[in-house]
Amino acid sequence: MSRQIGMDCIQCKPIPRPGHVAHSMEYYGALISKITSVDPGQGGISKNAAEYDLLSPDVMRRFCDAWDYDFLWGTNDGYIDWAKAGRCTNMGHAVYATDGSDQTAAAVSPFTKPEEVWAFDPVAEYSLIPFAAWAQTSIDVYIQHDDIVWTAGPFIHPDFYRSVIFPIYRELWKPLKAAGK
Repeated sequence: MSRQIGMDCIQCKPIPRPGHVAHSMEYYGALISKITSVDPGQGGISKNAAEYDLLSPDVMRRFCDAWDYDFLWGTNDGYIDWAKAGRCTNMGHAVYATDGSDQTAAAVSPFTKPEEVWAFDPVAEYSLIPFAAWAQTSIDVYIQHDDIVWTAGPFIHPDFYRSVIFPIYRELWKPLKAAGK
C-alpha cells in the first residue's frame, strides 16, 4: 500500500503504476474473510458491517495490504444531521452489498416546486461551518462526492452543473482551500 501513490493520484501527479482504490469493500464480508482468514462474525466482519462500522481496523488493514490499495474511498455525511440543519434530499441507495442490506428507498423531496429548487441557497441554509470545521482538522485532502451520472448517463445536463452546482461548491470549499486542503 502506498499512501504517496494515492495522494499523487488525487493531485493528478505522475505515478509509477496505476493507483489501486478500494471502493466500499467493507460490504463484501465473504471476500474480506477469505483474504484475511477471519471468519464472518469473528474479529469484526458482519452482515451489515458497512452500516454499523463493525469491521475492525486490523481486519481492514490486512485486507487492504493484501490487495495493495493506495487509496481507501469512503463517504461520510459529516458530523451534523443535515435534515436538522436544513432541507435535504435522499435519492435512496441501490443494492451494492452482496446481501442487499444497504438498499434504501428514496425519501420524499422537501422541494415541491421548481422555483424552490432554484431559490435554494445551501450556504445560507447550512452555513460554511461543516467545511470550516473540516478545514481545521489534520486531513490532507477533502473530496466532495456527487452523483453526476448514473448508469444511464447524466441525470442533469452538464451545463447546469457548470453554471449552478460548481459555483456553489466553490463557495462551500472556500474554508478548505484557505487551509490548503
